[in-house]
Amino acid sequence: MKKLLYLSLALCLLTTVASSQKITEKDLQGKWKLASFTADGVTFDIEKGVVTISEETKAGLPPEALAQLKSNADAAIEPFKQAYVIFEGNKVKQTMGMESNEGTFTVIEKDKQQYLHATYGEITDDAGVLIKDKRLHLTINGDGDDALMIYTKQ
Repeated sequence: MKKLLYLSLALCLLTTVASSQKITEKDLQGKWKLASFTADGVTFDIEKGVVTISEETKAGLPPEALAQLKSNADAAIEPFKQAYVIFEGNKVKQTMGMESNEGTFTVIEKDKQQYLHATYGEITDDAGVLIKDKRLHLTINGDGDDALMIYTKQ
């Protein structure tokens, strides 16, 4: 009987933890400002104003390209400073630099992972979605590399 009680308690606890990690459309509501953006081994930390290049990416760049990237770090971060995403109901508006996209979204689950399924006109996009440490993480799978955008709630 004691084992059954412990098993039930463990199952309830596991179910509570698993369900608390699920993201709903309601969790996303509001304005989120871009805090960092990572793609192709380059991280733009907008909050700190720092560009970091992974060792692997450094090794694959010619010295002149690496020097140019380092010298243009401030200019490279500038377009991201005003980047944000707004969720209102099932509507989404994403702005980065001079580009802005508006559409609709839902949160879906595939292969035990949650995705933000957004439709912008005739274009649909699925991005891995999670909220970690009160930050919204969107992962976009590209051709051979992923891009990670981390947002803070405003």
